Amino acid sequence: MVTLSFFLLITSLTILIALFDMSLFEFSFFEAMINILFSEIAIGRYIALFGAALGLIASVMIDVRIHRTKKDSNDNERKQE
Repeated sequence: MVTLSFFLLITSLTILIALFDMSLFEFSFFEAMINILFSEIAIGRYIALFGAALGLIASVMIDVRIHRTKKDSNDNERKQE
């Protein structure tokens, strides 16, 4: 669930940025998306991509830990019965 919420958050923030670009600079939606990915400030793109990759890795690790914890607690409940 953490990974799903991460994808929803990244997608909604990207769409929000594109909508702001559309209203401020009078771009079409696709032009705004292209400008987000291929801006002239290359370091900003790398920071955004690194942050997204780091967030994805963290959310997958959190999901795995939650799954293991639930699995261990289910195994302990079965042994007690």
